[in-house]
Amino acid sequence: MVSSKVKERMSWARKRVTKLGEDAAYSLLGILEVHMLLIYGEWLQEALERLEKIVADRHFVNLPIAKGVSFSSHTEEHNARCLPNTRTALLNDINSWAMDKNGTSIFWLSGMAGTGKSTIARTVAQSFAEADQLGGSFFFKKGEGERGNASRFFSTIALDLIAYEPGMLPGVRKALDEDSALSEKALKDQFQKMILQPLLGLLQATPQASARVVVIDALDECERDENIQAILQLLARTQDILPVSIRVLVTSRPELHDLVELAVPLFIYAATVCRYVGTAGGDPEEYLDKVLKYRKATFSHLDRTYLSVLDHLLAAQEDEDKEDWLAKFQELVGSIVILKSPLSIASLARLLKILRRKIRYRLDPLHSVLNIPNDESCPVRLLHLSFREFLVEPHQKARNRFWVDERTTHGKLASQCPELMSNLGGLRQDICNLIRPGFLKTEIPEDTIASNLPHELQYACRNWVSHLELSHNHVDDENAVHVFLRTHLHWLEAMSLLGEVHDCNYLIGKVLAIATLWNTGTWSHKGTLVDQSPVMCVTFSQEGRFIASGSCRKIKVWETSKNVCYATLETLEGHSGKGSSGQGRRPLHIAFSSDGLVIASASGDGSTEVARDDTIRLWDVSAMGLAP
Repeated sequence: MVSSKVKERMSWARKRVTKLGEDAAYSLLGILEVHMLLIYGEWLQEALERLEKIVADRHFVNLPIAKGVSFSSHTEEHNARCLPNTRTALLNDINSWAMDKNGTSIFWLSGMAGTGKSTIARTVAQSFAEADQLGGSFFFKKGEGERGNASRFFSTIALDLIAYEPGMLPGVRKALDEDSALSEKALKDQFQKMILQPLLGLLQATPQASARVVVIDALDECERDENIQAILQLLARTQDILPVSIRVLVTSRPELHDLVELAVPLFIYAATVCRYVGTAGGDPEEYLDKVLKYRKATFSHLDRTYLSVLDHLLAAQEDEDKEDWLAKFQELVGSIVILKSPLSIASLARLLKILRRKIRYRLDPLHSVLNIPNDESCPVRLLHLSFREFLVEPHQKARNRFWVDERTTHGKLASQCPELMSNLGGLRQDICNLIRPGFLKTEIPEDTIASNLPHELQYACRNWVSHLELSHNHVDDENAVHVFLRTHLHWLEAMSLLGEVHDCNYLIGKVLAIATLWNTGTWSHKGTLVDQSPVMCVTFSQEGRFIASGSCRKIKVWETSKNVCYATLETLEGHSGKGSSGQGRRPLHIAFSSDGLVIASASGDGSTEVARDDTIRLWDVSAMGLAP
């Protein structure tokens, strides 16, 4: 890895005129603090290549990074920057904040979808990079693998910081020598050992860099709210570090409930309309007239943007075919907008069990709202996340014929993923044909993994648990998930090949944490309680109003509702410490008193060697506290 600053200095050497060409390269040795054998008679290019290799070796550190997240990456190359003399007041405010030693550690830029936050973030990152004040950049994008989660966030930022502050390198190398799996550890551990401690170990900062600015775009698109909170809390700890502190510029959207009526700004609406009016084979004037029928006084921004397109497609169907068209639209497009990461037409065909040609002709009229590549191996993507909001927002159900039931769609995908993994051509033992065990993942070529684990199979491995959890479905006898769990252990092998075996324990815990309620009269499924930890025991109160469940060191009290929804009423903590097996004590038995005012819970460590309970606790239901 050679930083942009080093490359810039290399370019100076190429332009420098010296008596001997190689002297132009040797003149950089002092500037770059490098010792290199002088070999007069070699060409300038050879000297520069040797110098670059020495610098790269000196700065090399084996950290996994998320691809395409930097403001200067190829994926961001052609995306917009602020035009000259625009947004000047805001850009000046950001620059002043970054230079203010007494300023806050985080500058939060929040706004609706399409208001240009990413454009500002790219402009700011480029400006700070040119001024040698950038610390790093990470442009999140929902559904784009590592761009959509925090698994590679700190390792990526650490590598960026090393490029600008090479003095951090020894600290990072030491941390990796002590723990080669550091990049797979908890975010707190990654931050402390890859960023905080190496920053504290700096003897001096590079010139003009008393503060480094880290630009984080679209943080709201990072999976798991707890990771978003962790990123902000951890980075804020670098504010007062000397000799170089960290300032963090964050862009994000408001919560979705704040977007109900605001939704899509004018230029997103205009872009969608332009694509629709320019549809091949259509009459632009006729299409524009249809769009203008959706007046602002009657329709929300979201409705005006997308109804004109979809209503036109539905109107083109025969009356007897409209319901079938809507069902197929919700099946295909609903799956596309719900997917955790985008899939190609070829992969969608195998996951959803729809013929490729049928997917192609169903999607062809939707180029104004979807990015549909001609190459069927390239992902189909949303042109804008507001299209997803338009389709799945609960308040749209009554007035939007195209509404997609998010929970039902997750449920279908929760079945389709295990079916894909279980069927012929799915997962199997030694799927990469390695023959003998013991290969390190780093020894297996990426193309070998890709050819044996195609994109749709990788998707199913990574995301089936998430779809199951979001569907609120139960694991029923003989349904696809139950059959998969009972017959398929090759999932662990596949996750290992994908470098994500560290997530398996978390994912299995999610499955175990789903407790199911049944109607005893008909033995039909009545509802599902979803906890964050495996549920060990469950009991009803006498009158049936409350349910108490025991999970890892916690008792949760739930209130049943008439519409079969179950909401957490209170979390009671108190079972703590270690049992004889070294594990945390878990509530193994729960009971309500006859009057329903007190809950008794008994705990143990869950080991097979301990049959007795270690502690019994009483809980006051009315006060929701520990009874004396």
